[in-house]
Amino acid sequence: MKRISRLILTFAMLFIVVLTTACESNKPITKTFVLKQEMVTITETITYIKSKDKIIKVTKVTDAKMILKSEEAKKKVVNILNLSLANHQGINGLTATLDIQEDKYVQTVELDYENLDYEKAKQQIPGFEEVYGSNDLSMKNREAELIKQGFVEQK
Repeated sequence: MKRISRLILTFAMLFIVVLTTACESNKPITKTFVLKQEMVTITETITYIKSKDKIIKVTKVTDAKMILKSEEAKKKVVNILNLSLANHQGINGLTATLDIQEDKYVQTVELDYENLDYEKAKQQIPGFEEVYGSNDLSMKNREAELIKQGFVEQK
């Protein structure tokens, strides 16, 4: 009788371990990559499912300093930034904000790849694939591309 009880207990524990491991593999994981240049810092935070090697969400924050000598030059830059923001509006799965301050601006773009209208984004935003990546949702490929561009993983 003790043998049967131990055997049942062993199988139950094994079942719990397998079940826990299976559930963990579908849990979203987040990685952050940073690219620092002289006047710009770009931070890209990627949420993905490791077992599927599938990106589900990307948040890209661009923090740039504006050192402009004239008010006219600043107005031109602000107009360009506002036009860029307008291009990011009205696309399912994409939200964008722009915070323009006296000497810098912060642009935040969030891509929800589970709901993103990729074709509309590609048509509406010039250079979409170069800036935000292609429709390839592989985390391994995206991570390799970011590292190639000079990004460093933030741990």
